[in-house]
Amino acid sequence: MIWPLTTTSSLLVREKGKINSASGEKNKELLAACREFEAIFYQQLLKGMRSTVMESGWLDGGTGEDVFRDLLDAEYAKLMAEKNSMGLADMIYRQLSRE
Repeated sequence: MIWPLTTTSSLLVREKGKINSASGEKNKELLAACREFEAIFYQQLLKGMRSTVMESGWLDGGTGEDVFRDLLDAEYAKLMAEKNSMGLADMIYRQLSRE
């Protein structure tokens, strides 16, 4: 069966819309993964920076303080990644989303 040109072109437009929406979802997922990677990078950076600080015996909080500090660093890292402090996630996203 031969379809009229208008029907064929409308089918192509509809299929292209499906492809674009699917690739849009993948792009969102990729950007989210890049932001998560940036947050992990910041967390490791903060952890390394904290390891250079000398601790005094006067205010040692023990294991509880260590856990709190790790959680605090994780939140700081997440906020830094959300604010796009360094732009690392965007650079990784641009590199990975090239076609």
